[in-house]
Amino acid sequence: MEKVERQKDSLGNVHYVGKKKLVDLSTGEEFEAQTIVKAVGDQDFKKVFLSEVLDRLEEFSSAKMKFVFWLMANIDKQNRMIGTYTQLAEKSGISVSTIKRVIPTLKKADVIREITPSVIMLNPDIVAAVTSSRRGNLLVQYKTLDGTEQPVEPTAEEAE
Repeated sequence: MEKVERQKDSLGNVHYVGKKKLVDLSTGEEFEAQTIVKAVGDQDFKKVFLSEVLDRLEEFSSAKMKFVFWLMANIDKQNRMIGTYTQLAEKSGISVSTIKRVIPTLKKADVIREITPSVIMLNPDIVAAVTSSRRGNLLVQYKTLDGTEQPVEPTAEEAE
């Protein structure tokens, strides 16, 4: 590539833009083409550390696992799920009685912590719906929920 420009788009993704000489293998013809290379990070991915989940949830039945995976798929960017047991049952399709049994088990296994009675946070060591840089702040926030560390307020970008 000749003269490459590094550009960032509005989402913070890095693109490398330049021109490159290419050869058509069937004709042997050389031509110049504009090339854009996008560096893809871990934005918009949910990272599930499955070995962590399975190590902590040995005694789960299929209904409980269905709820856990629903929870992982539906958390917000702050790793939170908001709702009463009844609301979670309606949203997830799992019975209220199962949710009443699984929430304490998840707390005991340190998969979730309660922020308020109707707001839970998933452990970012297990699943994070954010980039790796935001995950660090989530870990600090999660650790403060046990009362041993001081809370950290999210930045405007992280609160989205």
